[in-house]
Amino acid sequence: MKGVSAVIAIILILMIVVALAALAYTWFTGIFTDLTETTGESITQTTGKMALQFSLESASCDADPCAVGSTLTVAIRNTGSGQIVADSVALYLDDVFQDSTCSSGVDVDSIAECTVTTKTVDGTCGSSIVKATIGSGVESSKTLVC
Repeated sequence: MKGVSAVIAIILILMIVVALAALAYTWFTGIFTDLTETTGESITQTTGKMALQFSLESASCDADPCAVGSTLTVAIRNTGSGQIVADSVALYLDDVFQDSTCSSGVDVDSIAECTVTTKTVDGTCGSSIVKATIGSGVESSKTLVC
């Protein structure tokens, strides 16, 4: 009797093939589970961002030019399908963050007013840019009108 008999060789080969198939199944299942979870999170985030859309309806200042300490009033219209929380609105004047207060959250197809007591201004009325952003990263800008 030389070497391994044919029956034992076939059994060994089948055991190796089954073990490799089980290993491949486990590996692919892990990859597809991670991919599915990541894709689901990405879709949820994108859908949320799409629901939170707005436009800057108007921006005006009580002083001409809009000086430090004057009051800037901004009207924001919700053009998305979800409510915009008042605390998520951030206002910038000439790319400088301004502490703002919004009257309330903005319901769908409604307008809310936000006010700012300006702290620094680089431009003058007609040249200053007012920019509003919300937590989801959506932004809108308008030239300041006095």
